[in-house]
Amino acid sequence: LTLTIFDDEIIEIESWDTAKRLYGVGVDIGTTSVGAALYDLSSGDFLKVVSVENEQTAYGADVISRISFAKENQKNAQALRKAAERTVNYLLKELEAKTDVKKHEIVKMTIVGNTTMHHLLLGLNVAHLAVSPFVSASNIPLEFFAQDLGIDINPQARVFLLPNIGSFVGADTMGAIVGAPQGQDFEPALLE
Repeated sequence: LTLTIFDDEIIEIESWDTAKRLYGVGVDIGTTSVGAALYDLSSGDFLKVVSVENEQTAYGADVISRISFAKENQKNAQALRKAAERTVNYLLKELEAKTDVKKHEIVKMTIVGNTTMHHLLLGLNVAHLAVSPFVSASNIPLEFFAQDLGIDINPQARVFLLPNIGSFVGADTMGAIVGAPQGQDFEPALLE
């Protein structure tokens, strides 16, 4: 048997040795495109990256257009949320097709994006992002089960959203800061 455990909770029980088949995905939901990178969690190795146009572009090319569309009514906001969900799930299908990794073997995901993309994915109110002082609804790290976000990986997989810094400085910037090797030496540095 192989038990996959996260924070003392069983994610999955399998009837064979799958201990080395644990995978994670990092997703960057950009305004124009969305990228997903697959990692082997046992070895830490990077395996594959795929990207595609953000399906939300059908509702507006920029964040202001999408905020305006979402503010019109709840149906529009839901359409934007579902578009983000479909885009991420499309990339997961691409990763599965281009590797030997099955979606149910993905037990961890981290998502970053600018504040608007973050809020639209979660179905949070974006109205305050369009007017001064541009207040976001959430600037804390968040954790969900994949099934609760409609993400097509192991249903019990954990999906982490890095915190937004504030207004239009989102979790994508936080991810770049955390992931930058320059940040580890505590010297001033410029992100590229």
